[in-house]
Amino acid sequence: MQYVLEIEGITKKYKEKTALKNVSVAIRYGEIFGIIGPNGSGKTTLLKCIAGFLKLNEGRIILNSPGNRKK
Repeated sequence: MQYVLEIEGITKKYKEKTALKNVSVAIRYGEIFGIIGPNGSGKTTLLKCIAGFLKLNEGRIILNSPGNRKK
C-alpha cells in the first residue's frame, strides 16, 4: 500500500526542550487524518517539520505527491 505521508521516528528539539520525540505515522491515499492535543504538545511543530520549515534532529519524513500515482 502506498502512503501519501510517512513519518518515521522524528525528533525535534529546541535547545534543551524536546518538542517531538520518536513520532511515527503513515497516512494512506484517501484517508482523512486529524492532529489534536493540548497547547504545547507539538502539533504546530509537527506541521512545520512536514512542510520543511524546521530541520529534524532525528528521523525522516517522506511526502509522496498524489500526482505521482499510477492509475
